[in-house]
Amino acid sequence: MGIENLTFALPSTGFILGYQTFSQEMLLRQPTDEGFNVLVNNVPFHRANMEKVMKPTAKYVSILREPVSRWYSVVEYYSLFKLALRLTKEQYEAIKTSPLDDFLSAIAKCKYFSCSLGYNGQLFDLGLTEKVYYTDEHVIQKKIKTIEEELDLVLIAEYFDESLLLLKKMMCWTFEDIMYIKKKQRRNVSREPTRIEQANAIRKWNKGDVMLYQRFNRTLWNKINKYGPNFQKDLRRFREMNDVTTKSCVNTTSSDINGNYILQNEVTFAKT
Repeated sequence: MGIENLTFALPSTGFILGYQTFSQEMLLRQPTDEGFNVLVNNVPFHRANMEKVMKPTAKYVSILREPVSRWYSVVEYYSLFKLALRLTKEQYEAIKTSPLDDFLSAIAKCKYFSCSLGYNGQLFDLGLTEKVYYTDEHVIQKKIKTIEEELDLVLIAEYFDESLLLLKKMMCWTFEDIMYIKKKQRRNVSREPTRIEQANAIRKWNKGDVMLYQRFNRTLWNKINKYGPNFQKDLRRFREMNDVTTKSCVNTTSSDINGNYILQNEVTFAKT
């Protein structure tokens, strides 16, 4: 499948679709009735509704992140320590090594929608939006099975390059088609190790996300094992090409406060 002349599904207002279950009314009207090629946006997954606007041959792909690291990222990105506990950034840093019971309890009571993203947010994104079920293992397992049937591939953020090779193979793309530059890696996020009791509390709180991540992490490695004998060779080749291209594309001595690279004026790409 080529990646030229594709039609993109865009929100009718703003730049994100939002956090309501996907529906056709969220999109700008498509120019033809043939269906969109690409829908890349923030919106809870709903396969049946998406099929109404996508081309029949569309592949459905998502990505998951390890729940503990994702939880801290959500807390800091959305400043949940301010919304839930009315803490300053400095006060939050001071309690990060303390038990999280009070913080988790405050997030549960917080009325801002952003707070709900810290509670099984990945399961929410993939369609289980009724939070009353987040303590019901049977419902969670059933939903995960449905997700497994409806998604063609789930990438794992911690194994992003490996995941991209699987995407490349599934889509019949080239190495150039999956090259990327790291973006929005915030340099000011603290990197100190999480205490075991904190990590356990976060996993218990996000039990659904943990079950979801574990299932698709195993699925990823099952797919890698079926890739064939050239996987490690292809992985090395891709990383070398991506490294060359990144160095060519960006000014490695300059970046903004959020870790966004400053692009070079003249760019040369690595060759296959």
